[in-house]
This record gives sequence, C-alpha cells and structure tokens, in this order.
Amino acid sequence: MAGSPRCALTVDGRPALSVLGDVLDADADPFAKADWYLRLGKDAGGKDGARYQGERVLDRFALSVTQCTGKQAARKYAVLVELAETDPVPENVADRHKALKEFLDGYVPAAVKKQGCV
Repeated sequence: MAGSPRCALTVDGRPALSVLGDVLDADADPFAKADWYLRLGKDAGGKDGARYQGERVLDRFALSVTQCTGKQAARKYAVLVELAETDPVPENVADRHKALKEFLDGYVPAAVKKQGCV
C-alpha cells in the first residue's frame, strides 16, 4: 500500500485546505491518532472509534473511514479533510458542509483505489 499521503493547498500563500490519509489496521481507532484527536476533539468520533466506519462532516473538518481489503490483511483507510482555521470558505456553514461532503465523495473512492483497496 502507498502509505499515508498528506496534501496541503495554499491560496495566495495562505493555508486553505489539508488532506491527511492513513491506512490503519482493521481494529485501529483513527480517532486515537494524536494529530486527529487534537484537531477534531474528543466528541468527533463514535463511542467505539475502533469500530467506526462511514463519514462525518463538521464545520471545518470532514472525515471518512472506509474498509480496505485487497492482497493484504483487512485494513481501513481513514481520510481527514481540514479547512484553514481563519475564514473558512464558503462562509455559510450549510454550504461548507455540502462542499466538504462533495469533496469526500470525489476524493475518497480515488484515494481508496490508489491504496490498492477493493
């Protein structure tokens, strides 16, 4: 598998968006990763983060945890999308949630495939 991709987008020299991806063991809790926990806060994950699957869209974050099966043992692929701390765009929270969801819908299937997951 390709590992843990990281991408940061800047606009006019200022941070705008970052995307983090991690291939995890099937029983790993993506919310236990220190950088995710600090960014999302303790209430972002389910009560049992190790069993968490699916998507969650917050005001400045979106995350997706997807099963990753292939030639290796069962794993999961976790993606965290983070908007810049200052002046997130779009300003309207409902529009921002919709944009983050649309980003996940386009990005995650391609990222999962790139990781060799089926």
